[in-house]
Amino acid sequence: MPSRGASDFVLVDRMRARFLPPLLALAAFALGLFVRYYRLSEIPPLLWYDEAWFVNRARDMLATHQFPIYFPTAGGGVHPMLVYLTAASVALFGLSPISSRLVTAFAGSLAIPLLYLAAKDLLAEFAGKERARWLAALAALLQAGLFWNIM
Repeated sequence: MPSRGASDFVLVDRMRARFLPPLLALAAFALGLFVRYYRLSEIPPLLWYDEAWFVNRARDMLATHQFPIYFPTAGGGVHPMLVYLTAASVALFGLSPISSRLVTAFAGSLAIPLLYLAAKDLLAEFAGKERARWLAALAALLQAGLFWNIM
């Protein structure tokens, strides 16, 4: 059996450094999907204000066929895309809190790979490409599992 030279180990280390961070980001995405969709109709057990607000705005839009671009709130306003996506969810799945939860779970899940890609590019200049990939994977794992990002 031929022995491995030092160059073989360097190649393995380079392959690990290149492919392991994207795999960690993919695992973070899978974890994020699971924790956001697992028992979505039961957790949290009560209807939150935001969920009710978005479902009610979606219901109003579907009933009146008026599609405003600004939705005022006590805090200043919300992004209309969340209301429009909730309206699409209400049209598909009916008027219920789960309609709003599906949209926010989708948006939260989509944020994980987008954070990985953005962090990888933004940190590459400061930390170097290899370290940026690892930091981006760590950021994706945090985004996937932090309580506030899930709820």
